[in-house]
Amino acid sequence: YWIFRYSFGVILIFSMGLQVSIPAIFTIFGLLMLINLIPLQTFGNFGIFELGWSIFFVLFGASEGLAISSGILFHIIMLVIVSIYGLIGWIIINYAKN
Repeated sequence: YWIFRYSFGVILIFSMGLQVSIPAIFTIFGLLMLINLIPLQTFGNFGIFELGWSIFFVLFGASEGLAISSGILFHIIMLVIVSIYGLIGWIIINYAKN
């Protein structure tokens, strides 16, 4: 999961034109994991994740608009992927019962 998440993040960040080094990306992702420890959760963790993403990428030299839009896009894509895998698992479990 983590290899996929980091790899996907690097690909997305570069494809969106964010000019950030790979060590900076890994640092930002590590900081984002720490933000997830904050006991303030919203629906789908929207808002907290994007705020952290935007702040950290701006601190590392990205433009504000690009940092915000890439954070939202990354979050939506990750939720869709997790939902697809969850649906596949649910179908397999229910199919195995029958």
